[in-house]
Amino acid sequence: MRMPIVFSLSCLLLLLAAVAFAEEDPNFDVRDLAARSAKFARHSASISIRKLPPSEQAALRKLLEIGPLVDDIFWRQNTPEGRAVLDETKNFVVPKDLLRLLTIHYGRYDRTEDDQAFFGAPGKKFAGAGFYPYDATREELEKWLADHPDRRAEILGSFSVVQRSADGFQAVPYHQAYREPVERLAQVLEEAAALTRNESLARYLSLRAAAVRSDDYFESDMAWLDVRDSAIDVVVAPYETYDDGLFGAKASYEGLVLIADAEATKKLAAFQELALDLERNLPVTDGLKKQQVGAAAPIGVYDVVQVSGGANAGVKSIAASLPNDERVREQKGAKTLMFRNISKAKFDTILLPIARLLIDRRQLSLVRFEAFFQHTLLHELAHPLGANFVMADGKPTAVSVREALKDRYAAIEECKADVLGLYNLRFLMDKGLIDKKMESPAYLTQVASLYRAIRFGAGEAHGQANVIQWNFLRAKKALVFDPRTGKTRVDVEKMRLALRELAERLLAIEATGDYAAAGALVEEMGRMPPELEKALARLSRIPTDVEIAIQVKP
Repeated sequence: MRMPIVFSLSCLLLLLAAVAFAEEDPNFDVRDLAARSAKFARHSASISIRKLPPSEQAALRKLLEIGPLVDDIFWRQNTPEGRAVLDETKNFVVPKDLLRLLTIHYGRYDRTEDDQAFFGAPGKKFAGAGFYPYDATREELEKWLADHPDRRAEILGSFSVVQRSADGFQAVPYHQAYREPVERLAQVLEEAAALTRNESLARYLSLRAAAVRSDDYFESDMAWLDVRDSAIDVVVAPYETYDDGLFGAKASYEGLVLIADAEATKKLAAFQELALDLERNLPVTDGLKKQQVGAAAPIGVYDVVQVSGGANAGVKSIAASLPNDERVREQKGAKTLMFRNISKAKFDTILLPIARLLIDRRQLSLVRFEAFFQHTLLHELAHPLGANFVMADGKPTAVSVREALKDRYAAIEECKADVLGLYNLRFLMDKGLIDKKMESPAYLTQVASLYRAIRFGAGEAHGQANVIQWNFLRAKKALVFDPRTGKTRVDVEKMRLALRELAERLLAIEATGDYAAAGALVEEMGRMPPELEKALARLSRIPTDVEIAIQVKP
C-alpha cells in the first residue's frame, strides 16, 4: 500500500528539481524538450458525421466516451508510476513541451528513443512497464515459474497484472486491477449497442462489454469479425504486447473509434478471398504452412475519429490486423483495418520529405502515396499468414508462436509482415489485382518507409524490424546505399530474390518457434550501422510522427 505514495513523492521531487531546468543536465534541458517535441508534427483534421444515419451518429458520439477511460487504464499499464508524473505537473509552472511529451508518450520515457527518460531521473523505462512488480527481474520470475510450473499460464496470461504475494507472485485480472474504468467502459459499450441500428455491431458491442468485465475476449472477437455493412466501427481491448519488455505477454489497452469508407472498402473485397492462395504461395516447405485458413475476414478502409491508449502512445499506427488471439485467427482469420487519414498525414508530412533527402533522384518519382497505402494493406494481410502455432511433423502444436518467441516475437512478426507484403506483390500482380507497373513504386516507397520507421527507435518492434530489413537488403545488394551522397537506390531484380530469402528465414523461425534463431537474426541484422545512423542524422528537421487532433463536426 506504500508504493503509490512513494511514486507520488518521487514525482513531486522530480518536478521540484525540474523547475530550475538546469541546462547542464540533459534530462532538464528546455532545448532538448523542444527538440523532442518537434519530432511530432501537429496535424489538425475535422470529420463530418452528417452523412451517417441519426442512430449511428448517436452511437458514435457515445463511443467517443471510450477514449478517456482507455487512457486511464493505459497510463497505469505503461509505467510503474502511472499518471503520477503528469498529475504532479498541475502544481507547478512547467514548459508546454514537457506537458506535450508526457501526454504523447504516456509518461516520461521517449518511445522513439528506446524508452529513455526525457525528464527526471535518467535511465530506461522498467522493462516490465506497469505489468510486473517494479523490483522484479526476468531471472527472478523465470526461477519462480520453474519452481511453480502449474502457475505459468496464470502469471503470463495476457490480461492480468502480476503482483508479489505471500508465496511469491500472483496474477490480478485487468477487470479487477482497473475495476472503475473497466466497469464504466462496459456501460458505454452497452449504451452504444442500444443506439446503433446495425444488428451485427450491436451484438459485438454487447459481447465486448461482457468481455471487458471478464477478460475473456474470444466470443466478442469472433463477433467483431462478423460485423458487416456498418458505417462505424470500434476497437477497444487489450491487444498488443509490445509494452511488456520482460516476456512480451501482457497486452495493453487501446481504443479506436472509426468511420468506414464503404466505397474504398468495396474495391478491396477481392483480396479477402485469397488468404489460402497466399498461404500456399509462401516460400517455405508445406510442413511449415497452415493447411487451412480461417474464412475470409473483412478488409476495411477507415478514417480515425478517436485514438486512445496503446494505439495513441508515441508513434501512431496506419493500420491494424486484429484480433491477435491465435484461436480466432485459426478459425476465422483477422480483420484488416486501414487508417486513411493517418496514412495521408504521415505520407505528406514525413515520408515524402524523407524520400527527397535519401532516395536517388532518378527513382524519387516512384515514391507514391498509392504504393504506401497499398503496402499498408499487404502488410496487414501478411500478419495472419504462416504458422500461428509451432509446427511439428506438419501439424500445429498447442504452443503459439508468440509464446515460443517471447520478447523476440514482436520484431520478428513485424518484419515478416513487411517482407511478405512485398513478396506477395508479384503473386497479386499475376492474379490481376495489382497493376504490374506498381512493382517498382512499391519497392522504392517501402525503402523510404524503412527510414521513416527506423526513426521510431531500434529498440521498438517496428523500428527493429526495419533495421533488420535495411541491413539484409543492403547485404544482398538489393538496396544500394551511396555513402558519398547518402542516397539510396533499389535494384529491382535483386530485391525480388532478397525478399524471398528473408521471407523464408522469418517464416521458418516462426513455424519452428526457434527462439535462438530469432535472437541470431536480431544480433546479425538488428544493429544500426554507422552509415545508417549518418543517413538518419540528415532527417533531424523532419518530424518522426504526427500528433493528430480530430474534431467531429455535425
